[in-house]
Formats: sequence, structure tokens, C-alpha cells
Amino acid sequence: MKWKTIIVREKGGDVLFEGAFNELPVKEEYVLEKSVELYQEEEPCIIYRTHIVKKLYLDILEQFGGKPEKGRVVDCQPFQQILAPLAIDLSHATMEFR
Repeated sequence: MKWKTIIVREKGGDVLFEGAFNELPVKEEYVLEKSVELYQEEEPCIIYRTHIVKKLYLDILEQFGGKPEKGRVVDCQPFQQILAPLAIDLSHATMEFR
């Protein structure tokens, strides 16, 4: 899967993140929690980390309604629960797919 480039902006227009969707920063706490839950491993290897993070990205896209089209802008407010593991505050942000 080729990941789309996104721009995450606060409602005021400030850019919070710009880059590939699969490079959105994920909280380390979330990765460690999922590693214990899924693999009973407190120090996840790169394979476990990659799986955990990729699954999160795919779950987010699923909540957004599948693979987004170029130019689509998503208001992040209704998706706070699924976006909570990300390491940036998206409570008042939009995500634009390029």
C-alpha cells in the first residue's frame, strides 16, 4: 500500500504535521501497552512495533471510511477515540490528504 501524504492543521491554520500518513507519530505508551496485550512482550521488537503501528494507521483509515481520495479533508473532532494514540493533539485539527 502506498501511503498518502497528509497535512494536519489546527483550526487556526497552523501546520501540526506534514508528511506520509504512516509517519504520524504514535505515543510510545500505546505501543508498549499493545505489545503486552498482543504479544506479552514489554519490550517490543521492530516487527511487533511495525505491526502495532501499521494496524493503528489502518484502523484510522477504516474509521475515515476507507482509502481517502486526494484532496479530501477530514475534521478530526469526531474521531478522537481512534486518534488518541497519536503523539499530536488533533482535538481541533483537520487532516488533508494529498
